[in-house]
Amino acid sequence: MPLASPQTICIVLVLWLMTSWLAGWSQAQYRPNVLSFREAVEQGESDAYLAAMEEEGARAEQSSQLPAASRYFRMASLAARKAGQLRKAIAHAEKSFEVGRALGNPNLQAAAALQVGQSFAALRSYDEAKQWFERGLEISRSIEQPAARSTIESQLLRTLGGVELHTGSLEQAIRRFSRSFELIERSVDVPGGRGRRRREEALNMRRQQQRAQLLALLGRAYSKAGNHDKALEIYQRGRQVIRQGRLDDFAAARMLNGMGMIYLARQDYTQARGYLTESLAIAEKLDQPGIVYRNQGALGRLDLRTRQPAEAVPHFARAIEIIESMRSSLDRAEFRETFVEDKLPIYAGMILAQVRTGHFEEAFNYSERARSRAFLDLLGSKVQLGRSRVLVEEERAFQKKLAAIRTAIEDLDDGQPQKAGWSQAIIELQKAYGAFLAKVRRENPEQSSLMNVEPLKLKEVQQLLEPGQTLLEYFVGAERTMLWVVDSASVYAIPLRLPRAELVQKVNALRQSIAELKPVEQYQKLSRGLYKILIEPARPHIRGKELVIVPHDVLHYLPFQALYADDKKYLIEQYPVSYLSSASLLQFTKEKRKAGRERVLALANPDLGDPKKNLEFAEVEAREVQTAYPQSILLLKGEATEASGKQLSPQYDILHFATHGELKEADPLASALLLARSGRDDGRLEVREIFGLNLHSTLVVLSGCETALGKLSTGDELVGLTRAFIYAGTPSVIASLWKVDDRATADLMGAFYKHLKSESKVEALRRAQLELIRADGQSDLLVRRGVGGIGKLGQTPAPKSQANPVSTSHPYFWAAFILVGDGA
Repeated sequence: MPLASPQTICIVLVLWLMTSWLAGWSQAQYRPNVLSFREAVEQGESDAYLAAMEEEGARAEQSSQLPAASRYFRMASLAARKAGQLRKAIAHAEKSFEVGRALGNPNLQAAAALQVGQSFAALRSYDEAKQWFERGLEISRSIEQPAARSTIESQLLRTLGGVELHTGSLEQAIRRFSRSFELIERSVDVPGGRGRRRREEALNMRRQQQRAQLLALLGRAYSKAGNHDKALEIYQRGRQVIRQGRLDDFAAARMLNGMGMIYLARQDYTQARGYLTESLAIAEKLDQPGIVYRNQGALGRLDLRTRQPAEAVPHFARAIEIIESMRSSLDRAEFRETFVEDKLPIYAGMILAQVRTGHFEEAFNYSERARSRAFLDLLGSKVQLGRSRVLVEEERAFQKKLAAIRTAIEDLDDGQPQKAGWSQAIIELQKAYGAFLAKVRRENPEQSSLMNVEPLKLKEVQQLLEPGQTLLEYFVGAERTMLWVVDSASVYAIPLRLPRAELVQKVNALRQSIAELKPVEQYQKLSRGLYKILIEPARPHIRGKELVIVPHDVLHYLPFQALYADDKKYLIEQYPVSYLSSASLLQFTKEKRKAGRERVLALANPDLGDPKKNLEFAEVEAREVQTAYPQSILLLKGEATEASGKQLSPQYDILHFATHGELKEADPLASALLLARSGRDDGRLEVREIFGLNLHSTLVVLSGCETALGKLSTGDELVGLTRAFIYAGTPSVIASLWKVDDRATADLMGAFYKHLKSESKVEALRRAQLELIRADGQSDLLVRRGVGGIGKLGQTPAPKSQANPVSTSHPYFWAAFILVGDGA
């Protein structure tokens, strides 16, 4: 064999050295002591960093290097959270915690508990977040090193206080922030030596920033608690910290905003405008959109209060532009922290400003935009948006990039030259994301509505209304409620002088009279009051024969059909009534209309493993459906599984679920229909899963959804459930506003399906409800089934007598059911 030439040997040697160097670089570049997450972002390798942390954690665990494994899993959790992969972040942090517990190392456990809590907070699962923060605080007391104990305790107190501030536990939040601040104050600034000066200066600067940020949070907590004098004192102290530390921090903008809001509440408009304008300038300089939109919104409200609605419009417009510029899952933590509580007043202010300047059409358009924005917040990053994997993955790529860039900016010290470059990178990425959304809008408008604010405008809504339909759209503001009366040819805007607090009180009283089965005369008196406020102003403008109601906020759980007029008739006796969460849904419900109504899939009384949850009359209800529709398929008890529901539902014209349901206000996408378990399925058909179904049905009936009738929410959980089914392919959903006695439900559903053979869906539901209203308590189905009276769920029904005069005519039994979507 001939020897290789010197040139060949040299080339081979160079290639071997390069390969070895690249392999070593690849193995080292993601190690935590070599490359931080911020540096990985800068190199466009955040996904690779996350994968490397996961791999290193598993490897360290396998080789019994448990302290390293805990740290790697914790870093993987941080990277996943920064990238918006919150479930993965929780899993890694919990793994880090378990490894730390196996070691008996309180430092590792407390640090991991902090990560778990922060991820749950980002998911808006606040109860779980608080539990983990409190668990971390308990564990941190066992840390022997005073400095380490103070550091982690301060972090846990601050994040726990942030959750409590957000959820309204203001006294607790004040205590947490105060204690966290005390711990930081105890830490003494270190004089820098020659070799360590830069590191120690950076540490001291970080402490100053933490002090300022905590004072900003503490001032806000005092302000929300109504102690404005103490809040102003805290804010002034915070400004001194900022000046002494020469900090150019967003805490300054937050403090100035807080001071401006206090003076606005005190009607000192000159002081308020000065502080808000100064805060706005700093926030714009530092690229802090969360504070920019809050200042713009406050300046708009100031102009409204000083009777300058035209001047208020551009402030509100700028605030709304920021609010709508990106999905909440892409925003930094500070933006998310205040987003939910601050955005609706801005839309309400814009609507009022447009009304006062005579622009009623624009006011309606902003009402629709507010609903679209609120729905995107509900979705967040927690649902599989659509069945197109390509679109989903492409959008997720944008989310990861933007979240990672914002993380890099947050980690940079102010004044670093890279910051301007990153801001430009955000602008370029947002342009690319805008082009992506435009493509989705062209190819799939409904998919686009789940990714961006995409409402219809008034004229488009009018074109979609059927002849004879009148749409009543409500928007609840803090000071008044707006009502629009819309048909295909006209629109009327009617301000209702009803503050939200008063509306909540009246709706609560009405629902309480239903829950307690108060005498029907007492209910009718309360109901007549709400009829006068909400319906009577619209009556002169209602020309159609059918009402489409678009409720808002607390009105989502008001049974409009059961409002009682002076002519001693319920609204349902005057009109068929259907509902929409947004008028913009008309474009999707109409195009999904289907003719078939013969094949019904009914899942009833599933075996939930608890005899107390047995719904005997759900089976009666399902068999009545089969009587009306012989081609129906019934799945009862153990056969009514989640897996069967998912597998069979695309094949049927009507889906009927006679089962318990859970609507969760804190996490609407975790709301679920409860079905029997099988295989790996847990039996919970959750809203986030419903979005991924591919239905071809004309109607979905949910006859057992359960909400706490005595508790009034803003309705996000109901909107999420019905909207999920509509997105999945059906134009119409019948749902219940509270859990009704299953005997009366069986009666109503039997009548509904009988009328559905020859009537529209909305008219069939109306006729079924009228039958219960006009019954004497001994309805056809109940008599045939041998039931002697009406009893609440879980109780043995008592014989009908003078002592038990309640009949199916009471709104408790029929008013719960609403039709959401297309009524045809």
